[in-house]
Amino acid sequence: MPDPIIFYDIDSSKPGRAWSPNTWRTRYALNYKGIPYRTEWVEYPDIEPLCKKIGGSATAKKEDGRDHYTLPMIYDPSTGEVV
Repeated sequence: MPDPIIFYDIDSSKPGRAWSPNTWRTRYALNYKGIPYRTEWVEYPDIEPLCKKIGGSATAKKEDGRDHYTLPMIYDPSTGEVV
């Protein structure tokens, strides 16, 4: 059986509370479809370095022209694909 996909989510200081509704939507879809995954929690300042490390695309541009990265992001270790 291949490794489960990795779902990157933003860590919250409040247990049981979502930091972002966007990550909750993704988690809901994965659970609904029964897709096996594991969660890796990411602190907010670590989002950009993580996305660059795994090859994730920027989601927007900042006012100064730099790339802006956000979560959720999914990584498939069996194919190396990032979504």
